[in-house]
Amino acid sequence: LKTRLKNRSESQTVQDISSGLLLPLWGNGERLGVFYLDNRRNGKTFTEEDLYLGSAVASLISLQLSLERAAGLARTEENMARYFSPDVVQRIVEQSKDGRPVGLEVQERDVTVLFVDMEGFTALSRTKTPREISELLNPYFETVASALQEAGGHVNKFIGDAVMGIFGAQPGETESAPARYAEQAIWAALVIPKAWEEAAARLGLSALRLRLGINSGRAVVGNIGYSARLEYSVLGDTVNIASRLEHLAPPGRACVSEQTRALVSHLFEFDDLGEKEVRGIGVMRLYAPLRSRGDA
Repeated sequence: LKTRLKNRSESQTVQDISSGLLLPLWGNGERLGVFYLDNRRNGKTFTEEDLYLGSAVASLISLQLSLERAAGLARTEENMARYFSPDVVQRIVEQSKDGRPVGLEVQERDVTVLFVDMEGFTALSRTKTPREISELLNPYFETVASALQEAGGHVNKFIGDAVMGIFGAQPGETESAPARYAEQAIWAALVIPKAWEEAAARLGLSALRLRLGINSGRAVVGNIGYSARLEYSVLGDTVNIASRLEHLAPPGRACVSEQTRALVSHLFEFDDLGEKEVRGIGVMRLYAPLRSRGDA
């Protein structure tokens, strides 16, 4: 509360401001702005009663600004969630709230990577219109994404008819649990083919069988790209091998590396698919998950 101003600034002199009232606007511990009033060309000054009334008005303004900011943030999160998984959105929002820029940052992490695609999709797409293809792919993507997220992973990207799912690379995660990531991926692999078969039958769609590839190991995780366009992704041999295994999987089943099987062999039963040549990698012994040992 400032009364009978002395040493006026040039603007105060020009406007003949005799008294000023400035009230901070606060909401959720953040500065939202300043509520400013002044007396011009009347020679009067603000009083303690004016300050009391101004504080009440400032509180109402702060509340409204906070509600509008929260609503705007919720809309932003909702829109972002259409392009990113919930955990990625949460990381971006948290960094934005803290005033930190989202930049190029990577780290090496334990992950399990799961690839899914449709058998015979390329041949089918030649007989379908773009609209028919979208009517097939959208429910398929939704089914796979839901199963991945329910199991504890998230969709990293869509590549044509393929879906790349990640377990263990959630932004902000500090601990590492390789066995848990592998277990989550195997659960998803057991659920996805059946879930898609049921969804396709319910919607009257072509129920192309799915093939899945799973691999576990170390990978580079973080924001990849350049300053104007970032993508939260996972890179390395662990990813490449999972992609290769998906092409070797029996239709309707998953192909799993020895690295993944060793982490969860006490939890699941596997078919031994024998040794196979993995393009660009070499000979590997591969497995297909059958069921949880608790279901045997």
